[in-house]
Amino acid sequence: MPALIRRHRLKLAHPAATEATLPAGAGLIAARTCGRGGWLDLSYDLELVTLAGLEPRLAAAGLALSPSWPARWLRRWIGFQEDNLRAQAHLVHRCCCTPPDGQS
Repeated sequence: MPALIRRHRLKLAHPAATEATLPAGAGLIAARTCGRGGWLDLSYDLELVTLAGLEPRLAAAGLALSPSWPARWLRRWIGFQEDNLRAQAHLVHRCCCTPPDGQS
């Protein structure tokens, strides 16, 4: 099964003073500030971690996400999409002309 790579650009609560990069690991592929430190480019493997699971790691690294309602709404929408993607990732889709396994 290929990895479910997700990429997002998220607003930070406070602009980072310098270019910041969070070390990869445990599902995180890349996290770096951009746009004069006010935004975070984030890439991660959804098979291993969700955005909600990454938020505490980001906050601990000084990259807290924006608490504004549009930013919170976006993160909840991303969470909804992630739940659907994870649920659908392991389903075997069948055409109406394909017999079930073991029947020919």
